[in-house]
Amino acid sequence: MIKKIIIPALFAIAILSACRKSYLDNPDLNVTTKSLTYKAGDSVLFNINGNADYISFFSGEIGKEYSKKNKFSNDVNGNAQLSFNSNVQFGIAQNNLSVLVSNNFSGVYDTTNVKNATWANITSDVILGTSATNVPSGTIKLNPYAVEGKPVYVAFRYLAVDPAIQKQRQWTVGAFNFITTHADGEIYNNALSFTDGLFKNVEFRGDSARWVINSGNIVHTGLNAAYPGDDDWVISKGFDLRTVAGDASGVIPIKSIATPVIKSYVHIYNTPGTYKATFLVRNASKVELKEKLIEFTITVTPKVP
Repeated sequence: MIKKIIIPALFAIAILSACRKSYLDNPDLNVTTKSLTYKAGDSVLFNINGNADYISFFSGEIGKEYSKKNKFSNDVNGNAQLSFNSNVQFGIAQNNLSVLVSNNFSGVYDTTNVKNATWANITSDVILGTSATNVPSGTIKLNPYAVEGKPVYVAFRYLAVDPAIQKQRQWTVGAFNFITTHADGEIYNNALSFTDGLFKNVEFRGDSARWVINSGNIVHTGLNAAYPGDDDWVISKGFDLRTVAGDASGVIPIKSIATPVIKSYVHIYNTPGTYKATFLVRNASKVELKEKLIEFTITVTPKVP
């Protein structure tokens, strides 16, 4: 009786082991090029021998680096630059919009935590609108407010006199753009809209109006005189000035499982420099993925006139 129990059990284990065996082949593909040095503007021919389900190419140019295809950090000091435009309409009250930044805000969007943070008023560095015509703010450099390991927050504050003895003005702020440009050429798109910036409202005073947050702009209506004066903030997410989403969008897919075998691929480097060209080669099934990298260090020299 014991044997009758053990043998089926061993048989079941053997079946399970067989089920776990991989039947997906490793990618059998090689890539060669006749040289590792080219002139700017030359066609770099990569010869492909073998086949794989998927072949992708990262040229190694800025925004197209395999090593940065996922979230990455740049240790080269950069220039954090903020810009937007603004216009103001209606009413006669003056100086009720300010622009502020903080590097110690907790990220908790309530009045207590906003009060506890240190906010630098940078309104004097900004060109604000004076009519219904949009006016560019100019480029506002935020490097002086960057602290290692701490994010930077941007806020717009609408502050009305309380009680409001004059009709308040309506402010519209649009074209929000926050980038970090590094000396090595990398550009971090920290936020290209108010949606990207994940702005949130914090209301200190007055409940008849607040910032309306749209993707393209933020708007604060100006209330009539005799309404309680508003003190309304709209605050961005914390911006890490060194980290970005990555270069995945810079990949060039050159073959999929549905396309025929390819024998070569050509890329042109127009700018002198040294590039890590990478082929990402994959075989895939519904349950497995096998891949390998084929890399070349390509040197591109200036084109001789």
